[in-house]
Amino acid sequence: MPQTKKQLRTVRVDTYKKVEVMREIYNQNLDMLATIALPYRSTEEQVQWWKENSQQVRAYLFEPIGKPGEYVGFIALTNRGEFVTPVIAVDNKYWGKGYGSEMQRAYIRLAHKPLAVSQLVSNAAIRHISSKYGSVIVGYADSPNGAIELLYHPGQSKANPGTEHTKAIVTKYLLEKYNGREK
Repeated sequence: MPQTKKQLRTVRVDTYKKVEVMREIYNQNLDMLATIALPYRSTEEQVQWWKENSQQVRAYLFEPIGKPGEYVGFIALTNRGEFVTPVIAVDNKYWGKGYGSEMQRAYIRLAHKPLAVSQLVSNAAIRHISSKYGSVIVGYADSPNGAIELLYHPGQSKANPGTEHTKAIVTKYLLEKYNGREK
């Protein structure tokens, strides 16, 4: 697979100012993707969320190389024990520049564990990521609203599809999530 030239620099979220940038991008994405009006988190609520979750969440902002402080999007990786769930959001001013693809490669690289992914845009996008990065889809679960959660493992091939133990852990997580037991 030919690699495109790296356009973005990864910046660890480590201040409340950076948490606020994440909140603004996330709220913008809510406006575009939600089919019903959803409440925004205030700055204070977002900071409180960060205080409560920063031990299990690693978050990164992305800025174009040569443009420090101009953030185009973020990823947040929540540690769920034996796997990670990611959130990715790109500011719509920067769509179509290849930043989203570069950010997807980054979250696969930064996860350091198997990923369980909720696909908000389309299932085809996740299948594309899976095939493009040599990952393997190990299962899925239907949610009540019709969305499909696909599970895949970075760097695995069909010859090495992951352990039954990891598949069981991720499947258990999804079953609990869709049965309303997730906190």
